Amino acid sequence: MKLSPTSLVLRLLAFLPFYFSRMVGRIFGRMVWWRQGNSARVTLRNIELCFPSWTNEQHRKLARRSLEETGRMALETPAVWCRGNQWRPTRVTRWENPELFEKALEADSGLIMLIPHLGNWEMAGMIVSVRRPTTILYREPRVSHLNDLLRELRNVGTANLVPAGGQGVMAVLKTLRDKGMTMILPDQEPATQGGIFSPFFGISAYSMTLVHRLHQKTSARILFAYAKPEKNGFVVGFCEPEEVIYSESEQDSVDAMNRTIESLVIAAPEYYQWEYKRFRKRPAGEAKLYKKR
Repeated sequence: MKLSPTSLVLRLLAFLPFYFSRMVGRIFGRMVWWRQGNSARVTLRNIELCFPSWTNEQHRKLARRSLEETGRMALETPAVWCRGNQWRPTRVTRWENPELFEKALEADSGLIMLIPHLGNWEMAGMIVSVRRPTTILYREPRVSHLNDLLRELRNVGTANLVPAGGQGVMAVLKTLRDKGMTMILPDQEPATQGGIFSPFFGISAYSMTLVHRLHQKTSARILFAYAKPEKNGFVVGFCEPEEVIYSESEQDSVDAMNRTIESLVIAAPEYYQWEYKRFRKRPAGEAKLYKKR
């Protein structure tokens, strides 16, 4: 099989020594901070918004550390993608609350795994997807060969990627009704008509209603997962959401989801992907929070 240049580069990166990939990634992230480009500016702006009582020095210190960790995540992910299902468990140095995951798997229902942009979400998703048939929504890249590569790298174990849209949601619903699993990045800004405004660090953030709708239609359980870096591997952990996430009230459910994400971020803010414009969309009449460059 002929490999595309992108696929070849990813596979070469995957088999670098893991500690070396992480070191180079952190150096790259530090360079992004020093350059003070758009990623650094958005990272700092988000931290200023979410931690208004902090000093400027504290904001800048966390912004630099966050970009270093994002660089680390970017350079270690080819290994997570390419080294296979036998390699990934060897990199789990510690589990946090694994009994929550086991309990959710034993339940007579589907399972919605929520994996925020905290630590290495690719690792978190892949390490849990081998336990049950899993259907995952994703946004198709515009470049066709990248779409093929993405499906090849992420369709591992029992995971099946389906394009986001009506048919994709129907596939996820079927999987959940068959007591399977889906995984969702819950802190992404959804498409128009796919969300509502909900507080996140005290700021109105346009937040997805998909999780609420999937639960209402399937009675699936909901559980949070994460994979944070530790030594030469990861600590993989699980967290129960607030019980109100199962409310019939869409607003109450989404608010509970955001509060749980916020609590996970507060516990390890340096591992969160702060360079994403989480507050881009504003309620009617509110000023934009990011400057145009």
